[in-house]
Formats: sequence, C-alpha cells, structure tokens
Amino acid sequence: MAEQVELHLLSVLLSSHPQSLGVSQLFNMLYQSHPDMFVVVSGTGGPVPFLQEHCTLLRTKEHQDQFVVQPRTPFNLCREENCSCAMLHVCSHWPARLSNCKQCRTDIRRNPFNMKVLKQFPVLQQINEQLLKKLLRLAKITIRPSTAVLYEKCTSRTDMSFFPTVCKYYNSEYGCFRALCQFLHVCEQYTQDSCQKSGCTKIHDIHTPRNRAVIETSSGIPMTPNTVRRVISNETSVTEVATTILGGSEITVPMGTNGEPGPTDERHGELCVWNLVGRSCARGDAGCTRYHAPLSFWWQYEDGEGNWESWDLDTIVTLEKAFCNPVIVTVEMRLKGVAVVVDFSTMSYLEGGNRVRRLSTPSQQDGSGLVGPLGTRYRWYWGESVAVWHEFPPCVTQGRDNPQLELPLHTIETAFLEHQPSLPFSISGSDFVLYFHGMHMRGMNGKGGVRPICRRPLHRSVAQCATVALGYESPSHQYYTKVSEVTPRSEEWDKVCLALDVEPKSIIKLEGYLLLKRFNKSAEGKNIREMFYAYGNKESLLSLVQNGLEFPSRIGEARVTTYGRGLHCSPSLRYTREYSEDSVLVVDVALGSSCLKGNKLDKKIPRDGFGNPVHYTVDSLNNPLVFVLYNPNLILPKYVLRF
Repeated sequence: MAEQVELHLLSVLLSSHPQSLGVSQLFNMLYQSHPDMFVVVSGTGGPVPFLQEHCTLLRTKEHQDQFVVQPRTPFNLCREENCSCAMLHVCSHWPARLSNCKQCRTDIRRNPFNMKVLKQFPVLQQINEQLLKKLLRLAKITIRPSTAVLYEKCTSRTDMSFFPTVCKYYNSEYGCFRALCQFLHVCEQYTQDSCQKSGCTKIHDIHTPRNRAVIETSSGIPMTPNTVRRVISNETSVTEVATTILGGSEITVPMGTNGEPGPTDERHGELCVWNLVGRSCARGDAGCTRYHAPLSFWWQYEDGEGNWESWDLDTIVTLEKAFCNPVIVTVEMRLKGVAVVVDFSTMSYLEGGNRVRRLSTPSQQDGSGLVGPLGTRYRWYWGESVAVWHEFPPCVTQGRDNPQLELPLHTIETAFLEHQPSLPFSISGSDFVLYFHGMHMRGMNGKGGVRPICRRPLHRSVAQCATVALGYESPSHQYYTKVSEVTPRSEEWDKVCLALDVEPKSIIKLEGYLLLKRFNKSAEGKNIREMFYAYGNKESLLSLVQNGLEFPSRIGEARVTTYGRGLHCSPSLRYTREYSEDSVLVVDVALGSSCLKGNKLDKKIPRDGFGNPVHYTVDSLNNPLVFVLYNPNLILPKYVLRF
C-alpha cells in the first residue's frame, strides 16, 4: 500500500509546475482524491516520517520555514548499449525531444539491462511512460570516455582525433582531384617504411609545402617528418607532442609567501601563465603563489590521506572535455584500475566522497594581472532541465526572431569576478536576477520561476596551448618580455640621458607586449606624461614586465597614505630619489581629467561632487609634485635608472 501512496504523490508532483509542493498541500490533495490512504500515512507517524521511511523517489527539503516535497532520482542514467552496469539504461540519443530512433520510442522498462534498477525501485514499473520521462529528466547522465556526447560541443579541430591521415584517393589508381583536400598526399607504404617500388610515382616526402600546411592547420603545431610518421602509425599522439613542447606532464606545488609549500593567498586555484608559456616565472625564486603545470587546465583528486594527486594526462584531457559541456554532470573514469564516477556538481566522487578539483589559468576578464590568450575563457548557461542548457549570448540581442536580452556575457563574468551577490537583467521586458551564491536565476515578483545557471570554460586542446606558447621570443608575440641593459654611449643611452638631463650608472630597458597592450587600452583619451617612481633593488625586474606595478606603493613608505592609498609617482627626479634605494623607475602615466587633493583619511578612491571616482589625487592642485593613481593599468614601466 505504501508503494501506491508514493506513486500517487509522485504523479501529482510531476504533473505540477514547479515540481515541488508543501507537505500539507501535497497530502491534502492526496486525501481528497484517495481518503483511504489517510490510514496508511497516519499509521507511520504522519506525512514527514512516511516520506523519510517509505518513499525512495521523494525527498523533503526545508524551504522558507516549511517542508516541501520534491521528486528525486537516486540512480544515474547510462547511454551505453549492451552495458551491464547498475545504472538505468536509456538510448544514446537521450534526451533528444525529436528522434526517429526506435529505442527512443520504446519504453525503456523493456530493456533487460534495467531489471536490477526496476526491482530496486518498483514504483518505476507502475508509473506511466510520460511521467517516467519527466522523472528521468531529473537524473544525472554518467558519461564514459567512449561516449560520443563528449565530442558534441567541446571538441575542436586541433584534437588528436582530427589529425589528418594519408589520403586514400591520392594512393588510388586515379589520384585525388579535390582542390581543398585536408589529408596528406604521400605514399602510404612510405609512411609505413614498406615501399619497395623503385619507380614509385607517389610523393615520398611528408614535409612538402602542401602537407606542412595541412599538418599545421589540423594540429596547430609544427612537426618533424619522423613525428608525423609516428602520429599516423599511432605510436604517439598530438596531445603527447604538444605536452612535450609545453615542458612535460608534471605539476609543481606553489610556494607561499612564508616559503613553505602551498598557496597562501586567495588565488590558490590558479595556474601560472608565464610558466605555462615557457618563460621563467618572475616570482619563482621568491615563491610563486600559483601552480606550475604544462597545460592551461589540470585535474587532481584527493587520496585517502588528504593529499592532492594528479590524474594521468589522458584522464585530464577527458575530464576537461566533459566539464566544458554543461549537459554532462557525472563522468566515469578509471583510477588505478578501479572505476570511479566524478560528480561535477559536488566536485567529488559519486560514491566515497573523495574530493576532485580543477586548476586553471585566471579568467581572461580578470583585470588583476596580465593573463593574455592563455587565460581561461568562460561561458555562462541557464538550464531548462538537467539535460537542456542554453548559453547566454556574448552581446546584447534583439530582433524579431530572438528575444531581447540586455545582459552581455562579459557583464556576467565581470560581476562574478567582483564577487557581486546578484545581477539584475531583463529578457524581452521581463525582469530577472542572477544569484551567484546559489547559482540560479529567479524572476522578479514571482514570475518566470527558478532556473539553474552554471559557468563552464571554453574548451582548449593541448595542441592549442602549445600553439600559443610557440615563438614567444618574437617581439610581436603576445607573451614577449625582455629585460636588457642599455649599452653606455649608444644612441638609446644618449637619448634617455638627454631627455632626463641625468646620467646614471646603468640603464635597464623593460619591454612587455601584454604590458604595453594593457596600458594603451587603458590610456585611450587620457593625457600621457613621463614621471618617476621609487623602486627597490630587491624587487624583480621581470615581475614588472610580467605583472606591472602592484600595490602597495613604495615611494616613501611614510607617505603612502598621505595623499591617498595608491601608486605614488612624481615628475621630479630629485624628489623621487629621496625615497628610493639607488634605483628609480621611469614610467609613462596616463592622467584623466578629474583629480582632487589627496587625503590620508581616504581609504577608498575619492569621488567628485557628482559621485564619480576621480582619476587621480595630488599633493597640491596648483603645482602638484606627487600624483597618486589607483589603477596600475595606467602606469607603464619603461626604464630603470641605477645611481
């Protein structure tokens, strides 16, 4: 009889919208249609004890000082055919709404591999097929590396599965006549070292201009003929070749500011971009607070003793592909020969509770440092159901065929990085609010319901990471950095000395592509002046080029807060040298149009009479000698003068 009560309760919830009702409301509806069931429920001590003891597909949840009832699925779905695992098996097209597949139109309860789950949850055999499909939309789909859904949304042309093979038409009797053939035109037997024809008319050179273009287009990285032959014969893969270019397959634990292993700041889950690109990390000697890994993403699991261990490279690549797809919530992997299911919603094992974590480079929209193209690009999605997710567009959309959405993608990412609790927006005149703490969006005034949201990275293959890292020594490369000493009496030496009317002991030139690019973007529409900045000998020059100036300011530690809590620059070299340690930094400063006299009581950026933040503060409005800037992006280091 308890199964019949659960069946009726489940049918009511799945037929209602939203699929959750208060305990009293739900059971009153049950008693009105089936009065005889009151005796069954009261015999167990009441509605809540009955739900907790006898209902396997229902759960109670406290919400706004009352208990609500929701359907639940204590099992996962498997989309593999002829699989004997302990999950409920569905068609590989699931959850397609329209499909010509016969299995999609067939009741899944007829599948002989589902008998174990159906015996464990007998209510599934009694519920009608339409409500069963509604219930299964709440279940998580377990994905394995062989499942095709991994490659539906997140695989790019630079994955090893798309590496060009030898063209079969070229090796045929008539040859290949396709003008845009994306396969290698080379003798197939030559690639296998088995061509015995003395007068073979086929090409015996993998590195012809045409083949080289096809290889670099597909893999993104240059390869030697021997490496290409090994990839074609499956002796290695593009992923392994790219990992070698990036510097191995190991991860280095960051060193905290106290000199001990482990991060000590809020960026404890980030990877060092500069180490990834092949440049020496500016903070490596002092203790970099970021992890050093050969990829822009990395996956680790927690062992039984609480230590973090890395997965093998193939597993890391597979986990990343799965995580980039919002439809995938669980994925089955093998760890030391044992199958484990990773749950992305809790970042842990589905059974056992061991934690899993993903490390990545900072977001490309993170304005706190120089990230560049190896920074992680994120996408935001909202869920219609567990298996149906829609992406927020990258710009404002409006038109007859598309709803008007006044919420660009970068606005969501910026609000998330700034730790804002919520973000209001509108869709075609209807008002909604994004709540980042609970990762959901809710319509205002009770309209629109509650929808889940999620943040997922844009997939980048290992070969793409290696492509960005190559050629960093070129001045036009995104990650080009150089710290060089200017030769005395050279043309550049004389130019600097004449412009500054001073001759130091040495001049060191600082160059950084990302640093200059960030400064030019921030300095648009502003007045640029050359100034000086007190610089300590103990600080790394490479850190200046890779990260720019950082808070707190060093010019006269006693004067840091005298004219504002920011970066103190001065147009006077003599004044700056009073607070320097025999080194002065020559910088370009971008000054805006608004300024105020600084005050040591200001703990934040001062605001003008209209409530807008000022661009900078000064020590005197008439003849300023100190300029305090609150944005490091507005200062470009150029030279270091040593006296």
